[in-house]
Amino acid sequence: MVYGNEVIRQARLFNQGFDLDDTSVNLDEIAAIGPGGNFLMADQTLQLFRKTHFKDSIWPFVSLDQWQTGNYPNADTILRQHTRDLLDNSNPPEDHADLIARGEGFIKGLSALYDP
Repeated sequence: MVYGNEVIRQARLFNQGFDLDDTSVNLDEIAAIGPGGNFLMADQTLQLFRKTHFKDSIWPFVSLDQWQTGNYPNADTILRQHTRDLLDNSNPPEDHADLIARGEGFIKGLSALYDP
């Protein structure tokens, strides 16, 4: 659920759009490379890829080499720790007591149905 929320956050950021000016997108370079071409090694990509404003809230930004030599924990461990941090640092909503009471009432109602 936590990872799904991060993916949705990223999709919303992408949905806000991006600049299509010459500084951000080199249309001449795109035309020269052509459909199906590899833009990862294009001059503009190489100039701009480190200047991205996007920051992931879960995963550290390190290269694969840094990850392998830096004794970084596996992805499950990082996601689990991020989830714990969210739980530890979150404040309950204003209607917390009402939500808890309603949830407990729902559970008791289910229990009555299945407990003779």
